[in-house]
Amino acid sequence: MLQGRFKKTEEKQAPSAQIEVPSVSYSSLFVHQETLGANFRLMLMQLENSKKQPILLSFLQEYPFKNRPVVLPLSDMIVSVFSFDNQQPQPLKQLKHIGNRILTEWEEQFSEPMSLVLYDTNDPLLSLNEKYLHAKQALEIRFFKGYRQLSVIEDKVNWVMIDPFLTPSEQREWIDMLNEGDRDKIKQWMYKEFLNKADPYPEPGLLRTRLTSLLAQVRRFMKSFYLDEGMLERRYHQVFESILYNPILYRIVQELLLFLYEVLDRANNNQENARTDVIEQAIRYIEENFTNPKLRLEDVANQVNRSAAYFSSLLTKKQGSSFRQLLTKTRINEAQRLLIDTKLSIQDVADKTGFINANYFSKIFKEKTGTTPRSFRNRKKV
Repeated sequence: MLQGRFKKTEEKQAPSAQIEVPSVSYSSLFVHQETLGANFRLMLMQLENSKKQPILLSFLQEYPFKNRPVVLPLSDMIVSVFSFDNQQPQPLKQLKHIGNRILTEWEEQFSEPMSLVLYDTNDPLLSLNEKYLHAKQALEIRFFKGYRQLSVIEDKVNWVMIDPFLTPSEQREWIDMLNEGDRDKIKQWMYKEFLNKADPYPEPGLLRTRLTSLLAQVRRFMKSFYLDEGMLERRYHQVFESILYNPILYRIVQELLLFLYEVLDRANNNQENARTDVIEQAIRYIEENFTNPKLRLEDVANQVNRSAAYFSSLLTKKQGSSFRQLLTKTRINEAQRLLIDTKLSIQDVADKTGFINANYFSKIFKEKTGTTPRSFRNRKKV
């Protein structure tokens, strides 16, 4: 018997007294009734594994309550409704004592994590249904506090509203951290952003959206290193599911960090090939867009999912020239071809090779070839 394992201090209490509250039912819990609710306090208990709820129900049915509540099992939690009359002093103190003892004794007997919420208010305007909805919402506090915790609520939870999406500067910061493989900085960022939250808490759904926004940056990084396949691709989808459905924020953060470390390890192993691929992609992009006079280093870096500073350094290392030198060389080579193979005017050649005007084109052309565009064309005709 479960009851035989309860502490002796509870066994010495007077026999459990059933307070008759015939009006408390599933109907009053789910349907607003203005006359019902003033003297009721709620205790909501939710197990991590809802399949073990019958064990919790048996535990509560045999628990030696001094004033037995009405116990209403639901599909994913158990609601206990306590009735206090005006002569009973400090009902909240009594409820906290009961809640803490239930948590302690449940932990002693069973390993299944449980979250427990006490809803305490004597607001005569609130129905039992409204109290239940407030208490049910408060169960989501476990997202921040974890299981094996007692939360006391006296009103509905007022979540803090936040912008869930990464700002442009945060996106750039994440691109840099990933490209640099800075694990300590990533971990510090994650811990500061998501852990050690205090009341008032941000709305859990918005934090989940923020985590998916962050995961999108990781996805871009994976694609740039051709890591979006096989085992890592499956792990990516597992982490995405965890962000959406895992009830505890700390677990999500830890799982995401472990996944990030796997991605960084694979990226490091493939780094040289990936770097070559990045430069090849960038060169192709420059060759396809050099006719745009507004083409910038930042445009090409964004195209290959790298920060401008990192891409510039990588380009110089691999090609021995800067972005500006490579772009100018591409434009001059095409200009030479047009001067020889076509009868286009100097202005038209300048326009078709991305120079802002003919004078600037002629100046740069002479610097790079030692002759003017007109002389170059005439010399090749001889």
